[in-house]
Amino acid sequence: MNIIYGILCIGIGAYILYNDLKDNKTLNSLKELETDRGISYYAGLFAAIMFVVTGFTLIINFFSSFK
Repeated sequence: MNIIYGILCIGIGAYILYNDLKDNKTLNSLKELETDRGISYYAGLFAAIMFVVTGFTLIINFFSSFK
């Protein structure tokens, strides 16, 4: 089950990252930018990174349970 949750978390994180980074904006223009979801760019980026890290942690946990 961890592998399914891990893939799901990585997918959600990758989707958020793709939508936040697809315009290739510069850092100066990102200071005041808000995404279409109504949250700041940095909050979306943080959420995406945490989803990806959680997904990889769940997958590593799944494979380490076989020891």
